[in-house]
Amino acid sequence: MTRFLNPGGNPRDRKISRAVFFAGLAVGLAFFAYYYAQELTTAHYDAKARLLVARRIVDSLEPGYAQIGVHWLPLLHLIYLPLVIFDAQYRSAFLPSLISVSAFAFSVMLTYKISSRVTGSIAAGVFAAVALLANPNLQYLQSCPLTEPVYMMLMLLATDRFIAWRESDHSRLPYLAATWTALGGLCRYEGWYFFAGVLMLLACDFRTQYMPRGKVLRAGALYIASFVTPAAAHFGYTYYRLGDNFFLRVAEGNPVPYLTHRRPLLSVLYHFGELSQMAAILPLIAASAGIVLF
Repeated sequence: MTRFLNPGGNPRDRKISRAVFFAGLAVGLAFFAYYYAQELTTAHYDAKARLLVARRIVDSLEPGYAQIGVHWLPLLHLIYLPLVIFDAQYRSAFLPSLISVSAFAFSVMLTYKISSRVTGSIAAGVFAAVALLANPNLQYLQSCPLTEPVYMMLMLLATDRFIAWRESDHSRLPYLAATWTALGGLCRYEGWYFFAGVLMLLACDFRTQYMPRGKVLRAGALYIASFVTPAAAHFGYTYYRLGDNFFLRVAEGNPVPYLTHRRPLLSVLYHFGELSQMAAILPLIAASAGIVLF
């Protein structure tokens, strides 16, 4: 935590970063206290399901890693696992929800760091942090044991470290950035878009020779290895144990709706539409427009 609360820069910037973090923590705790008192932290069906899946790993007729199933990614369930073995936490979600609160506070601070670095303006960084802090949807989501707050923090960490690496002398590979990206990809499927975006940017760097091409190739290999290895291990194991996995279902075609069954192209379009719906279509359109503009 000390490293993140004392980022590089002048003393004033470090002081503001700490203030932004603690502001995010205070707001997050206040909203968590309200929703927890109203017994709403586990009102969302996904919140209950995350806790249930984590608990099933150790408490079910056939306990084991395969209880995560073939659809959901494993990271958050593994984070919750040491907590939900206790009945009090499994039923109340008190500590799992505090993980979301902490992730929210770090996300607010990282939003400030990234925005102020890119724009060169402390005011712009503060404005961006306040915009995130004041989002009422996030104020509720960060009060619950859900993937969104942790995923947001991981992606902002990946972005912050990737930007810092590209601005450096490239004497070292982007190990931290690749690690955060891989963890984000194990948290939510939207992280796979981020991974693809990093590879596209590295390809652009290779073409324009923004940095030595050898460095670009090694960085790309690091990203691919860091991302693919744990994902392949997860989906490979679930296929080995269950004879099924998410990508196999996409390839075969989802039987609901039946029109996509055994029609891979329609199945891919259907699942892309589902991901777009979960991620919200407007940010997806904005991201696509940004890629075209870039």
